[in-house]
Amino acid sequence: MRVASMRRLLGDVGAAAVVSAAFAAVVCAAGVRAAESVASNLDLMTQLTADVAGELYGKFGASLGDRPLEVRPYGSSEDYVFVSNVLTGELTRAGVRTIRGARPAPPPATGNAAMDSLAARTQMPVVVNPTNPNTLVLQFQNIAFEVAYRDTYRSHVLGGMKIRRGAAVRVFATLTDAETGR
Repeated sequence: MRVASMRRLLGDVGAAAVVSAAFAAVVCAAGVRAAESVASNLDLMTQLTADVAGELYGKFGASLGDRPLEVRPYGSSEDYVFVSNVLTGELTRAGVRTIRGARPAPPPATGNAAMDSLAARTQMPVVVNPTNPNTLVLQFQNIAFEVAYRDTYRSHVLGGMKIRRGAAVRVFATLTDAETGR
């Protein structure tokens, strides 16, 4: 009887060791997954906007030559400033001489003092660049600029929360000659 109980005890200890090792492996793997770097929303939007800039440059890069390019946003909100900064940076990195475009002028006065003062505070100042007749103008409008959290889930009972994000940057852009408007 003594030999049989000793074998059972060793079997139980071995099973406990295997279960403990498996549990430790799962917890360590979850720690490794949690330590993986995940792009922030800012990094994600910067990368998507840089991809848009690369695609735009691929379409009109050959027609630029040595001419400077004025990047002119359609609006003055934060998303336009962000896209304008990234577009200017990426095009400059690609070797294009870029000029920071003028911001849209403030809307005309409505006659309502409260609305006019609010509009004056929210508009960015108009920056006037000397017009070079050789300049091309890239005017753009943001069609989509968003980050959406599509799903959250756990892959195991123990472990971190997984989040699926979706992001979109779409731009409508026109390239015109500053002198002729074509």
